[in-house]
Amino acid sequence: MKIVTIMFWVVGILLALGILWIALPWIEVAVLNSFFAKEIATDADLPWAAPGRKAHYYSLKSWDWNNGITGVAAWGSSSWTKENPIETANKAFAFLEKHRAMNAWPAAGTFETYSVYDQLQPGDVHHQDYDGNTIVTYTQRVAPYRFFIVSIEPTVIVMQSALELPAWHEEYVQQGYSRDSRWIRWFMSLPERQRLPDLVWLRNPVEFGTELPRGSGWKWFSPDIDQLPTDLSLAENGSTVIPLRRGQLKFRPGESGWHVVRE
Repeated sequence: MKIVTIMFWVVGILLALGILWIALPWIEVAVLNSFFAKEIATDADLPWAAPGRKAHYYSLKSWDWNNGITGVAAWGSSSWTKENPIETANKAFAFLEKHRAMNAWPAAGTFETYSVYDQLQPGDVHHQDYDGNTIVTYTQRVAPYRFFIVSIEPTVIVMQSALELPAWHEEYVQQGYSRDSRWIRWFMSLPERQRLPDLVWLRNPVEFGTELPRGSGWKWFSPDIDQLPTDLSLAENGSTVIPLRRGQLKFRPGESGWHVVRE
């Protein structure tokens, strides 16, 4: 019996060591990201993260079986409150999809992921995965807007009407994804350090920062304060305010558009 007991202990220890060895990369990444996230110097105009304080970039670690440990960028008000910028944007547009607020925008493809809906509708294409989760086939959109992340914590996104964008994207597709299309020329005119690449929800790039261009047809929304797109009246002879739980966003007219401050 003693030999059997010892064998069980040995097998148990070996199994525990095997599990620890498999989990070690995740543990290492969690420790590095929690205690040793390094701030990245940047000349990008980052969104506001608190009254009087803009977001900072941080270098985080990520791990997967194919690539091992790699570096990824995150932003936040501090090293303890940080998030991948693409995740910030994807959560914002998942909020719009949850409320079916993008249904009127032209379709540009489909993709599958977990359900964001409180309740499925008869026309929703979906199935259950092996774990019983609802997987929905969503429509990727081309929005007739430009989008600007002006704040995180909470996330606030400002939208500017750009009715030509769906037609430009359709032209781009019909021309065999030509690099000389108006869609690509417009995309490449946006400073790379001030935009995020394509999201799962949109073909549009999402811009960020505290400077907005001239123009009309403005709206704003926020997933963190449960605000769907609503009109934003920007006047050239006064300031416009969006109240937040911590402070407010103020839009001040300038020579080239509007400057956003958080007070």
